Amino acid sequence: MVYLPFDDEFRLASEVEKSRETISFTGKDIRDRIRQGKKIPDWATFPEVIEELNRSYPSPACQGLTIFLPACQALANPLLPRCCMPDFWKWEPDR
Repeated sequence: MVYLPFDDEFRLASEVEKSRETISFTGKDIRDRIRQGKKIPDWATFPEVIEELNRSYPSPACQGLTIFLPACQALANPLLPRCCMPDFWKWEPDR
């Protein structure tokens, strides 16, 4: 499928004359944009698909952070998490 910007419609690539201006957007392009947190153009796919992809794969700025601390005596003491939390509250992701 290709997008015809001047006609504002989609058609099969085999049905379009080679001289016509077309825009194509592959599945790989969509996946790359999702991973990078970039907007998917409205013409690239149906709005419902974009909505579901954005819900299923949030942008990196909206994803959480996990810190894994191996089992040790420090975990038995709640002081370690209390010491770290103020620093995490100050942290602002780049937007």
